[in-house]
Amino acid sequence: MLDVTKPSPIDTVTFEGHSFYLKRDDLLHPDFSGNKARKFHYFLENDFPDIKKVISYGSSQSNAMYSLSVLAKMRGWKFEYFVDHVAYYLKENPHGNYAGALDNGMKIIENVGVIPRGYPRVGTRHDPYK
Repeated sequence: MLDVTKPSPIDTVTFEGHSFYLKRDDLLHPDFSGNKARKFHYFLENDFPDIKKVISYGSSQSNAMYSLSVLAKMRGWKFEYFVDHVAYYLKENPHGNYAGALDNGMKIIENVGVIPRGYPRVGTRHDPYK
């Protein structure tokens, strides 16, 4: 399971005579890396018997979208993801985070300018009721 209490590895890289230290949060977990690992840790470690569906909004290749799809799959939750658009090429040739999230059972809802009534919209820039 994911353990964000352990420090992520630090690599030293030399480029053009300068040494850099890279904090490797990408190595925390294959599906939950970087800040996503820390954001979703709580939801992986605790039970939420009343949650049946997760809803989010963003771009069609988002790392958060993919990580949420894994979380939803692991927990047996439905996952609906709103996007403004999905590029034609990506629809015809699914790959990357988009393909992975679809494989995990994500339902994508495209062409939304606002989140429809009945969906949580608190704090979104597309909240028509502010």
